[in-house]
Amino acid sequence: MKSDCGNQHSQGGQMAWYQVDEIFPGVYRVEEGGFVAFFLLQGSERSVIIDTGCGLRDVRALARNYLSGDILVVNTHVHPDHSNGNAYFDAISMGRIEWEEHGRKWNGNTHRIHSGDWQPSAIFEGSGFEHLLPSDFDRRAYDLFVARGIPEPVRLWEDGDYIDLGDRQLEVLHTPAHTRGSICLLDRERATMYMGDTLNKSKNWWLHLKCRASPDVIFATYERLEGYADELDYLLPAHGEAILPGHFLRDVAEGMAVIRSGAIRPKEVRNFGGAGYFYDFGAYGPVFAEPVPVET
Repeated sequence: MKSDCGNQHSQGGQMAWYQVDEIFPGVYRVEEGGFVAFFLLQGSERSVIIDTGCGLRDVRALARNYLSGDILVVNTHVHPDHSNGNAYFDAISMGRIEWEEHGRKWNGNTHRIHSGDWQPSAIFEGSGFEHLLPSDFDRRAYDLFVARGIPEPVRLWEDGDYIDLGDRQLEVLHTPAHTRGSICLLDRERATMYMGDTLNKSKNWWLHLKCRASPDVIFATYERLEGYADELDYLLPAHGEAILPGHFLRDVAEGMAVIRSGAIRPKEVRNFGGAGYFYDFGAYGPVFAEPVPVET
């Protein structure tokens, strides 16, 4: 089932901002402004929202059209296009490392936002998505909303933990790459993994940010993920193509091995996240902070 929820969930007739697709019974992919996707999961005892997007609209009001009962937010990581909607919710959770290394730092920027020293709304211009914003977008109001910070998590997840929805569980996988505390979520019953920003197809993977894992840890993460290729049917990333096959994990691992062999030469790039070195897997691939040393 596919529905455009902009009119239904916008305020005062504002332009469409969310597109909602039911990809499995009780599982909804929400695309926000053509920029980022997050997911709503209805369980028999608990509902989960995986990431909360940019927070330009009342994400909780949107979620309530599809989910019942208590809602738990599970953040794959705390970058603003994944966690700025957290302030609409009461129960927040994420990986322990992500909160301790990154989440608290985001909350330490409130004074910079109020003083005008930092403008969170600049992310849209810097990312090239400014033209997608609603016509009534108020930059200052948005900045002050973000200044509320990320609510204190009610649970910090470790690798191997399970999130119980009643009729099924999500397994937490610590996948340090894009950030040192990133997690993916595995639904074995549906042979599906929620990827966050760990990978995608049709965009660059930002592995060059200050919050990134080290190169050796990054390569180990993708080698680990390859081990799930045969048991997964679907990968659900936050950017790029909406649904990828499980065997894409093997393609990624093979691409990473080619990088280390020196068979792919990187291209210097600069984006909103800074300068880096892009390894092209075919219109997608990783951006590292430095050229990857060739294995001998």
